[in-house]
Amino acid sequence: MKEKHLKQKKTIHEKSMEQDIRYRGPLSYRALRILGWICIAIAQVLVVYQLSDRLNPGYFVISYGIMSVLATLAGMTIPLFILANFSQILNSADGYKKQLLTNGLAAAGIAVFLIFFYLRYGVGVAAVLLGNRSDAIRLLDQLIASVSKSGFLAFNFFVDFFLCTLFLFFLNYRPKRFFQGKALLVFRLLVAIPVLYEIASLVLKYLAAKQVLVLPAIIYPLLTAKPPMMFLVFVVLAVIIKNRERVFCRHGGTHQEYQAFLKTNRNSLHFSIFTAIVFAAAGIIDFIVFSILLGMQVEGTANTIEIIRAMGFGNGTPVLLLLAPFVLLFSYTRRYKNIWPDVVIPFAGVVLVILVYLEGALQGFSAFLG
Repeated sequence: MKEKHLKQKKTIHEKSMEQDIRYRGPLSYRALRILGWICIAIAQVLVVYQLSDRLNPGYFVISYGIMSVLATLAGMTIPLFILANFSQILNSADGYKKQLLTNGLAAAGIAVFLIFFYLRYGVGVAAVLLGNRSDAIRLLDQLIASVSKSGFLAFNFFVDFFLCTLFLFFLNYRPKRFFQGKALLVFRLLVAIPVLYEIASLVLKYLAAKQVLVLPAIIYPLLTAKPPMMFLVFVVLAVIIKNRERVFCRHGGTHQEYQAFLKTNRNSLHFSIFTAIVFAAAGIIDFIVFSILLGMQVEGTANTIEIIRAMGFGNGTPVLLLLAPFVLLFSYTRRYKNIWPDVVIPFAGVVLVILVYLEGALQGFSAFLG
């Protein structure tokens, strides 16, 4: 019976290679990135609104329903980009290198620019007014922290993209020169690096939300921006891909054959189905965890919900449940010969974000004067 089962499994893989299905979802990595940049712009609209409301409460009034819709759309940014990155990695031999370089430089660039701007101009001006640089830093940190109910600002999505790609890299990449033989296990264990970074970021958010400490503003660009359930979803998807390779090779396939198998429409459809199931399950689990943490609140802690939300629990539920059926339309096997749109899309996205902030600055100035 066992041999028959193994033979059947092998036949399924061989059929996937030789008789691939024609169906491919209409949405490609490029479509997901366009939608992702639109969601980033929406996220900045929310940031601008919150700042304006702090300057002049009630000057702008947005209904709770519209705010919920905008927050849900903004929350789709990270899963959309993560799926797009998955597509690039699975379709390209140098996918890991390209994604690590792109996301790493973007994350570092945003962090360096904002830290420089903060230290050079923010602290510089405040130090001139207060006459003491240490007092200026302490005052600015407290002022910036007060802008958010959570006590911190987490906005650098590229930190999340880099950590997710790094996790997938350590889990699946096969080093050409180093970490050969038994040393490959050491390389695989390096997946602990992005995991520990995620945990450290979560702990800092919790302490800031509990007002145990005031996070230095220079830490903000280094914090992860996604809810922890999003990272768990990514880990599960990465493990699924790794396990499929193990099963494929156990039934007679080679690593090279598996790389070809990854590019089939059949496997792309399987991946979309797995992703939809994982998204739906994670959305339900996120709601359950949020409910349990809320039920464990200590009497007298009125800001419990804000603390739980600040840690990211409960924020991913609507996003994951809405995206679950949507990802069935996604196919990572869709590729394009013309790569120029892939270069233009990020620039167009940045321009869109800049326009949002310019309009926000104008409206914020009006709110301040009003």
